[in-house]
Amino acid sequence: MKLQRCVADHLSFDAGVVLASSSEVLANRRGTCTEYTVLLTALDRAVGIPARYVTGYVYAHGMLAGHAWTEVRIGEDWLALDAAIPAEGSADAARFAFHWTDLNDGPGVLNAGPALWRLAGSFEFDAGLREDLLQVMLAAIWQALPRLDDQRRLKAYVFRIARNRALSHVARRAGLPKSTPLAAETADPKPCPYSHAEHGERQRRLVAAVQSLPLGQREAITLFLEGFSHVEIAEILQTSENNVAVRINRARARLTENLSS
Repeated sequence: MKLQRCVADHLSFDAGVVLASSSEVLANRRGTCTEYTVLLTALDRAVGIPARYVTGYVYAHGMLAGHAWTEVRIGEDWLALDAAIPAEGSADAARFAFHWTDLNDGPGVLNAGPALWRLAGSFEFDAGLREDLLQVMLAAIWQALPRLDDQRRLKAYVFRIARNRALSHVARRAGLPKSTPLAAETADPKPCPYSHAEHGERQRRLVAAVQSLPLGQREAITLFLEGFSHVEIAEILQTSENNVAVRINRARARLTENLSS
């Protein structure tokens, strides 16, 4: 509760700030409900409290509107905390969630949290920067979901939004010094697409081999290993199925060469 109050007291609402990472919010102290939630979730995790980012709708001040808030785990229960609409205890506004993500226990209804974490990892090798990118992805997904007109395309739509946001993130950071390469830890505690590899040296070599791929091949093979079809990958990457097949085949050949050397 103290962290909720701290975020509420030290941030100012600013509709002109969108899709900011926790570090940016901490520095600028301004934003919408997404930034309040990103920061509160990050602070809870930093002090060891399991926390997840939730998006849905809330009824407050006489209106129903799209919203984002934090949930923290207390014992076996998840407790809603809302720094943008703070209450003395658990968030008391009428609300319902349609998506949540949590890197410890996996995602909510989309079952996409760990996969989005790995997609972020194909763009950012540094764990801290990857966390920032994931938060930006989630905020972008939340803003884009109301525009989805066909629920059958939900997963591909979500990953296309996430991938486009990652490209913007990389472009914005292009002039910055390169961060430390990903260490042997891959912070996602869920089984990853490469879990068939042995731990230790073999896993390190596999991670390094994937990271060494050109971006186009790296994102295609990552999505393929997540179980997406060529059709879905083509929609996400906004290219043709033939191009997807070429990227995946080239990635496979390069991975085989690198791992057999």
